[in-house]
Formats: sequence, C-alpha cells, structure tokens
Amino acid sequence: MDRTKELEEELQKKTFEERSKMNGEGEMPPGEEIPYKDEPDKTLIEERKELVEELFEKAEAYFKTNIEIAKLKAADKLAMGVSSFAAVLLFFLFFSFFYLMVNVGIAVWLGNSMGQQNGYFVVAGFNGAIALFIYLFRESLVKKPIVKAIISQFLK
Repeated sequence: MDRTKELEEELQKKTFEERSKMNGEGEMPPGEEIPYKDEPDKTLIEERKELVEELFEKAEAYFKTNIEIAKLKAADKLAMGVSSFAAVLLFFLFFSFFYLMVNVGIAVWLGNSMGQQNGYFVVAGFNGAIALFIYLFRESLVKKPIVKAIISQFLK
C-alpha cells in the first residue's frame, strides 16, 4: 500500500513539474494539491495558430503550383499535338500533289506508248486497286497506327 501512495505522489510531482515549466511556477510543496490555471498559455496558442496558418498558406501555394503545372503540361501536350498534326497535314498535302503529278505523267506516257488515251484508265484502275486494299485493311494500316501515335504523343 505504501508503494502505491509513493507512486501517486511521484506522478503528481512529475505532472506538476511539467505544468510548472509552462506556467512559470516553482516546485510543489509536499502534501499540497496540484494547482491548475484556468486560462491556457496564450503564447502557446498563438504559436500553434501561426503554425496552422502557415500550414494552410503552404498547402494553398502547393495546390496552386500543382494546378499551374497541370495547365502548363496540358498546354505543352496540346501544342505538340497540333504541331504534329500540322506537320503531317503539310506532308500529305505535298505528297498528294506529287502523287497526282506522277500519275498524270505515267498516264500520258502509257497513252503515248500504247498509241491511245487508255493510259488514264490503267492508272485509274491501279489507284482503285490501292484504294480497295487500303479500305480492306484500314484497321491495321490506318486506325491502329494513328491511335498509337496520338496516345504516345500525349503520354510523353
């Protein structure tokens, strides 16, 4: 029983010493009760309030920065996509013009070598066969490569 009483007094003394560091009071005389202050330490509350305010300011700055980064990344991806599309469109424009001129030249050459104007029909038949081949295999020749190129462009 004595040991229990000693432990309780020791615990009270430690608790008082911890509180007295905050309150600025001295040691508790033996046998007295632990004094409590009604009002909390204002400097501690103000410090915590400042820390919480600082935390919220930093969190707000963090989220604003992340939003700006996301906007910049989206703008970069959009610019890369548009510029890639423009380059591909320009290439196909010049390639189409080149293809047209080559076809006209081949048609004229075939017509002169055959002695008639049938060269245009031969070239048109050849182009029709190529168009049919592309239509039949459009999934693997056209759609999948384009989808993969677009996805890889946006995932960079």
